[in-house]
Amino acid sequence: PRCFAFSDKGLQLAFANAPRLVMSGMEVPPIEGGPFLNRSKYYEYLKNKKGIDTEYTRQADMLYKIFRTFVLDYMDCYYKTAADVAADKELQAMFV
Repeated sequence: PRCFAFSDKGLQLAFANAPRLVMSGMEVPPIEGGPFLNRSKYYEYLKNKKGIDTEYTRQADMLYKIFRTFVLDYMDCYYKTAADVAADKELQAMFV
């Protein structure tokens, strides 16, 4: 069910509350194993600790694993070690 009416007022309320409603894994306190950078572990946390097990989280977890596998395999084609990745100036420039 929708939490906000599909109207101008409802959308304003939804956008105003979005930062508090959207979770990323960074809000999980260290005492509960967080913060989570690994989305798959975050979905596992949601399922086991919060009882959240939806079709969305299951599919998002599958998609995360597909992306992660692709990126890791791609990086393995170009870099032999983690030190090689860290030393790549062009890659560093992307994140500055």
